[in-house]
Amino acid sequence: MLDHSIYVTLCQSGERKTITVSDVSQDIRQPTEDDFIGNGGFGCVFSSEMELRGRVALKRLYSPADPRSIKRRFLREMAVWSILGHRHVLEFIGICKFGKHTYMVSPWVENGNIRSHLREYSDTDRLRVLYQTSQALKYLHEHNPQIIHGDLKAENILQKSNKDILLCDFGLAAVAGLRPSTESNMAGSPMYMAPELLNPSNDADGARTARSDVFAFGILVAVLFAGEYPFNLPNRMIGALVLAIITGRRPSRPAGANEHIWYLAEQCWQEDALLRPTAHALHIHLSASCRLDPVSMQHVYELPSANFDQAAYTVVLCQSTSPPNEIIPNRTTIEITGAIPGTIRF
Repeated sequence: MLDHSIYVTLCQSGERKTITVSDVSQDIRQPTEDDFIGNGGFGCVFSSEMELRGRVALKRLYSPADPRSIKRRFLREMAVWSILGHRHVLEFIGICKFGKHTYMVSPWVENGNIRSHLREYSDTDRLRVLYQTSQALKYLHEHNPQIIHGDLKAENILQKSNKDILLCDFGLAAVAGLRPSTESNMAGSPMYMAPELLNPSNDADGARTARSDVFAFGILVAVLFAGEYPFNLPNRMIGALVLAIITGRRPSRPAGANEHIWYLAEQCWQEDALLRPTAHALHIHLSASCRLDPVSMQHVYELPSANFDQAAYTVVLCQSTSPPNEIIPNRTTIEITGAIPGTIRF
């Protein structure tokens, strides 16, 4: 088997760090059409078996008309994903190549994504999902360099057999401060996209940021507690969804939804991106207010005071300042070399 290993080098402030992306083709059974699992926004997923790892997932990007485009998309996603390592971020194992197709390899996650799980199980521990997602988002936003997920949604949150979650799909992820791919500007799920992405008013708008990730987190709250169509509009009604968001329409709190959690969501989906809390603030608040009930084995939400003081709550939620690396110097670059012609820089 030929060596298709790729080297990802992060160049920042004069320092260089290289990560080797392993070619694990020889350890993986070649997938067939019978191994096809499903389609996503930019690619399709197959299952296979890997020596010493058991069942794994293989992601293959769709082939656009321009073959250079798929190579760039593949390398961009791989480069960002390969530098990450967190208990609530899906592990990147390596790459494998069979014939004309190259795949990204990750562990198989038993319970599928949260959206599917919510359809089948009404007792999903929604607060656990939110708390662990906030941990993953905090990790990305405080990573050096800062990583923007760009496509946070219920379908991109996987649940393991022990009920822990894993954030996945870095097809729209980007390193803050680097020029984003123009082909991904309007990609994504409109229901989760912040108004500044759907209706950019200047050159600064239209690019995904940590604040647009937080907006998506707020919509995730609504999906978890109000159902998969919190705007009462099916996802296929894209035009209506976009119009609703850019004109300020937001999901309504359903009866029975915790008022504090819903207020948290409202802070996340504010029109002014600068008024949204940081992922750091979200995590601090959720970690202080969520506990595991030993009887129901579900997480419950408790504020220190029984009286709900919205003004004080807002102070607690927004008191955490942005991490110092939220603005990344322009000197940050990612270089990719190895089983590709020449060097690609982002």
